[in-house]
Amino acid sequence: MIFLNGGPGCTTMLGAFLLNGPCVVDDDSFYFDNPYAWNSKLNILYIDAPAGVGFSWAKNSEDKKYNDYISSVDNMKAVLEFFKKFPELIKNDVYLAGDSYAGVYIPYLAMRIHQHNQEIKTHNNGPHINMKGILVGNACTDWTVDTYNSRMDFSYMHNIVDQDTYFNWRDHKCERFSDDVFPPTPDPVCDQMWERLENHLSDNINPYDIYRDEHPVEYN
Repeated sequence: MIFLNGGPGCTTMLGAFLLNGPCVVDDDSFYFDNPYAWNSKLNILYIDAPAGVGFSWAKNSEDKKYNDYISSVDNMKAVLEFFKKFPELIKNDVYLAGDSYAGVYIPYLAMRIHQHNQEIKTHNNGPHINMKGILVGNACTDWTVDTYNSRMDFSYMHNIVDQDTYFNWRDHKCERFSDDVFPPTPDPVCDQMWERLENHLSDNINPYDIYRDEHPVEYN
């Protein structure tokens, strides 16, 4: 299993202590063994990408200039270096997993591995990688559907927002994009409906697990 973290907000610590690692730290900072840990059945390689994110590092500022294409090349190099260091694992089945922006990184890396396997058939210049599948959770793949734009539908389907808010949003064909992905299209109705949504979500609701109590952040 290769777990590719999705960006600055998704570090190896999140995977290790919450998602699939050997231990869990709950809301009261109580540690216990994870009975469903992936590493009880698998070898897991965590990759923080792109360079400079999480525990990864870069030699200079130039190495921190990246796009999806460059990241896919770097991630492929990391996979090959891993198998060079641990050749006894090359025979194992390989699954690629990640969340968030890994919805972009994972398909790119899968493409690189497929291209690599096709190339070695004729050039025999590396090991065959037994890629069997990919897993992506909470994926950010299509900006017009994912992330912010999916939040209103999700909230309405789970009774977080009322019908008036939802249908006003839908009838005005409102859209919302994180950061500066696309230029904003201001609309007073859309802005008002989005503010309603945010007010509901901030009302002690954990957006990543709406059935769980949200614990406030405490600073010493």
